[in-house]
Amino acid sequence: MAERVIDVSSHQKSVDFKKVKASGVTGVIIRAGYTGYGAKHKMYKDDLFETHYKGATEAGLNVGAYYYSCALTEVFAEKEAKYFLSLLEGKRFSLPVYMDVEEAHSTTDMPALGKARLTAVVKKWCETVENAGYFTGFYTMKSWCGWYLDMDALSRFTFWLAHWAEHTDYAGAYGMWQYSSEGRVPGIGGNVDLDYCYRDFPSIIRSEGLNGYGDKRYSVAVSGLTKAQSADAADLLRKAGFAPVVTEERGK
Repeated sequence: MAERVIDVSSHQKSVDFKKVKASGVTGVIIRAGYTGYGAKHKMYKDDLFETHYKGATEAGLNVGAYYYSCALTEVFAEKEAKYFLSLLEGKRFSLPVYMDVEEAHSTTDMPALGKARLTAVVKKWCETVENAGYFTGFYTMKSWCGWYLDMDALSRFTFWLAHWAEHTDYAGAYGMWQYSSEGRVPGIGGNVDLDYCYRDFPSIIRSEGLNGYGDKRYSVAVSGLTKAQSADAADLLRKAGFAPVVTEERGK
C-alpha cells in the first residue's frame, strides 16, 4: 500500500505539519536548497528549510530532502552535491535525499547536454551524496526518462517520478511518484505537490545507518531475553531513531 507524501519548499510559506500528519500524510520531502539561473550559478539555501524541517520532525513525519540542480558538468555536480551535504549536516532523514533534475532555462539547459553527458552529471551528483552515507536518488519528469537520461545507467539510485496524471503509464522502476502539483492538504494554504511512496524507506535507512542515523548505531545486548523480548527492545530503539544491531540472542 502506498504512503501519502508531500514535497514543500519556501513556496509553502506557512505549514501546520501536525494538521498535515492528521490528514493521513506520512512523509514530506523538503527543499534544502537550489542553484540560481545565470552564468555564475550561485547556490542558495532554501529560506524555509530549517523551519520546515523542525516542524515536520516535531510532528512525527518521515522527512527527506531535495536540491534543485542546475549542474551542467560533472565538476559542478560534485560542487553542488557537496553544498547540499553541508545543508544536511546535523540532521537525520528517514526518507531519501534527491537531486531535482528538470532545469531547461536558456542559461541552464540540461536537455541540451544530450543523454550521455546529462546522465554522467546526474551520476556524479548522486555518487557524491551516496558516498557521504546517504540513501540517494533523483527526481525528473516522465518525458525525460530514456530521452534525456539513461535510466539503466542510473538504476542504482532510487527514482522519484514526476508525472502529473490520475494514472501513470511509466513502465520503469520508481520508489516514489509525484502525481499532482495542485494538491490541497489541511495545514497548508494553497497548492502543494502530492506524492505516493511505494517503499519502506525509513526501515531501510535506519537499519543501514544512513542519512544521519549512522552515528546512532547501538549494539543491543539481549542475554537472558527471549527472541520476542529482544525484538521488542530493538523495535523501541528503532522508533527512537537508533539502528540496533543484535549481537547475541539467547532463550526461547
